Amino acid sequence: MQATCLYMKALLQIANGNTIEGLETLNELHVTGSKLCPLTLAQKVLESISDKERQKLEKMDFFKHNSMWRNLGTDSKTFQYSNTSTVSIDSVPKRPVDLEAFAKHVEQLDIAVDSEVISRLFHALTFNKETDDGEQMKVMPDVFKRFYDVWNKQESDCQQVSACIDKLDWNECLLKVSALVKTDYGMGHIGLTQKRLFYFEDTTGEYREIIQLRDIDNVEKFNWLSVFSPRNPALRIYSKVKGAKPFRVALKRDCDIWSAVIKEVWSGRLISVQEKDIHLLQQAARNALIADAFLTSFQDSKLSWTEVMAAATNLCYFTNLMHGAFEVILSMDDISSSFTLAHRINPSATESERATVEALLYIAGSAANEDSQSSKLWVSLGSNKVVVYDVATWLCESRLISVESRVYCFLQADDKTIWAGTRDGLIYVIDMETVTSERQLHGHNDTVSGMCLSQDSRRVYSGSLDGHVFYRDIATFESTDFKIGTEKKSDLIGIWLNAKETLWCGLKDSILLITDTGVVLKTLELYDVWGKPGIIESILIQQVRTYSCTANKRVF
Repeated sequence: MQATCLYMKALLQIANGNTIEGLETLNELHVTGSKLCPLTLAQKVLESISDKERQKLEKMDFFKHNSMWRNLGTDSKTFQYSNTSTVSIDSVPKRPVDLEAFAKHVEQLDIAVDSEVISRLFHALTFNKETDDGEQMKVMPDVFKRFYDVWNKQESDCQQVSACIDKLDWNECLLKVSALVKTDYGMGHIGLTQKRLFYFEDTTGEYREIIQLRDIDNVEKFNWLSVFSPRNPALRIYSKVKGAKPFRVALKRDCDIWSAVIKEVWSGRLISVQEKDIHLLQQAARNALIADAFLTSFQDSKLSWTEVMAAATNLCYFTNLMHGAFEVILSMDDISSSFTLAHRINPSATESERATVEALLYIAGSAANEDSQSSKLWVSLGSNKVVVYDVATWLCESRLISVESRVYCFLQADDKTIWAGTRDGLIYVIDMETVTSERQLHGHNDTVSGMCLSQDSRRVYSGSLDGHVFYRDIATFESTDFKIGTEKKSDLIGIWLNAKETLWCGLKDSILLITDTGVVLKTLELYDVWGKPGIIESILIQQVRTYSCTANKRVF
């Protein structure tokens, strides 16, 4: 459903004249899976925009960081998305490349962006060998070009078949198509998507679903004996559906490749359902495409096929999980909990490296937008980005990447703005509708560790690690401040509003109840069973109780 929603959202935005927003949505769709993105439409939209819109577009981060937009240009030196397998002059290396340079080429060619995936591909292409000096081997230009030519041809083949088949869902992506092969349904082709295996015949246009990936019970290799070919490598696919017969297909020299690709997508789908994370299935599909191109590119080489298959093993990440650590790492069966995982999202899915989630803010639909009942989830990442999700679809709705420092805390100040406190002491006032920073509030000289709203919702209290507390008028931004502690750094880790405009201030060694002028009313110090002061890590304030968790794993 994610790809479908993004596709429809982009079409609506472009139809309504919101060209830039539509292209940004197409960019997100392309990141989800390049084969899903309507490149012809993107090309036409780019050609139709005005010079002013073009200048605005070229300043936007998504346009600068995704090579797809550069590839859609008219320069003859750039790679053109077509049915040919022409490769970019600038993107394919002309000399041996190490891992760092290899990663840049792979990202530029839209093969992968995840650093772990790129590393696995690098080690596969070098067969994890080292030089005589003990250094990692480099990827040779001819090896890279052969791999990319196959990658490009496989994509072209799938696009041609996709145009002829109208039986697939909107959110399905054709991953692999076979040559003409013998099957239980007769001579024809088989195709693989992230949902199913299917059979189709060119001349008659016959289409038959073989099996849904969720219904696969096992995939095994065997020799399909016949009079003309006593040894014909084939696959037998077993179904969980009661009474269903195993499906057989003779794939000959491609049998090992098809087995690896099917198992990776199948494993990714199972783990995706288990973890309720659609991004895992998308990553499994990407892994399968990479493994397919790698194995095919070495199919006619002089290397031992056993060695090639061994190198491809690490590319099939989810297959390895299913055979090993899946039950240990991902299984939830042995965890005793009254809560059930409903959904999982990966805010770093489009990033080259995973980033820490620093802060979360959930906004109910009625408060987020008067015209929409959809709730929002604001996520702050360690990569200095703020991501906004639509809770109804769990699609990334907006990305604010103009924040210059990590956001450590959020506060919804009113129906229109979000305040975000950062590590460098700035507070960003963000418009909820446009997801843009309207104002920066200065004053704090240390990390903003907490914010809260006054009872009349007219003022915002903010505190920083150095014990500096500000309270500002939301309408005028006029501020008053005071300092907690004077002799040493207070390590203020949080601030919460109490009744009668008094504040709970959590420090590393104590909890203070103070007035809005900084006068200390009460002090609560925590000690362990040996009489030593506890170092407070987090605090939860409720109406009648205060909970605190210390570094030695004690809760008070």
